Amino acid sequence: MYNPGFRGGDRADQVFPFVENWLGDNEQRDNWFLHVNFWDPHTPYRTPIEFGNPFENEPAPSWLTQEFIDTQRKSYGPHSACEPLGYSAASPPDWLPRLKNLTEIGKLTDYKQWIDGYDVGIRYSDEYVGKIMELLKDQGLYEDTIIIISSDHGENQGELNVYGDHATACHITNRVPMIIKWPDSKWKKEYNSLIYQTDIAATITERLGLKVPEFWDGRNIFNNLGDNEKTGRDFLVISQNAWSCQRAVRFNNWTLINTYHTGLKDFPKTMLFDYEKDFHMMNNIADEKPEIVKKGVELLEVWHKNMMQDKSTKMDPMETVLKEGGPFHTRGILQYYLNRLKESGRGDMVKVILDRKELYDY
Repeated sequence: MYNPGFRGGDRADQVFPFVENWLGDNEQRDNWFLHVNFWDPHTPYRTPIEFGNPFENEPAPSWLTQEFIDTQRKSYGPHSACEPLGYSAASPPDWLPRLKNLTEIGKLTDYKQWIDGYDVGIRYSDEYVGKIMELLKDQGLYEDTIIIISSDHGENQGELNVYGDHATACHITNRVPMIIKWPDSKWKKEYNSLIYQTDIAATITERLGLKVPEFWDGRNIFNNLGDNEKTGRDFLVISQNAWSCQRAVRFNNWTLINTYHTGLKDFPKTMLFDYEKDFHMMNNIADEKPEIVKKGVELLEVWHKNMMQDKSTKMDPMETVLKEGGPFHTRGILQYYLNRLKESGRGDMVKVILDRKELYDY
């Protein structure tokens, strides 16, 4: 493992030389594996200003309106519209010129600056993924190399009043890209199915003639891809234990989210969203669709029962986090944040937080 030494602040141009050197040293070897991690799409959007902004003349996404931002600003939570950088309103440091003087999302122009930082980070990573592809082609390795492009998480960009963070168990945080190039395969161009990232490891392992361990949750999907048939699962269960404690289920056209610890965010116990009609989760319809909520809760219970029956499962990880006091960033911070709400004119939110005592233990 090569650590460029920037503590997660690495840019693609700082990572790429390690890739270039490694491929140069190992191009004559067979059966190698290379994992490259580009951080650039992650906050705090530090792509060099010299790269420019390919999206400068494009409008911001139309789903987020000024009216919706105004509503969000009456709410609360770290990485919300009133504090997208976390708990405080401190300005980004000088070495982050793309977010210069951006301390809040108050207007659509603020959002445009913010989302451009994100998009440019993605574009910058794409540039260096392309450089890796060119290296492989120059070395005559491209055609015989399995290439998989994915991510560890997505990024909420205003959804659920979270900006530039991965704080929820929703489909925005957990719907990640997966692009596969496999030698000699004749697959359809696109699949729209529910699969876990753990399925990637199982697919590679079995396709290379190795045995997938019985205790793995992932399963091989390669044969379905090869037959150009629909693959995937009937539903997915998603957990979040880092920035809140939530468990969600994606099934049919629905995303159901249960919250067990808010992580100091404005989340009710249960949320339900129509995945196709309301992809950005602007309208919680849990109260309007009790039968759908019931079905989602049943799927969560079935999944949990099956997981806990697995001999390798000692304890539900969420139970561990809850026993520890919830997400780490919330511990000992409650009074500070309540004071911040009062100082920023959102004192009415203090009661909302304190009334949700069943959803936290700060």
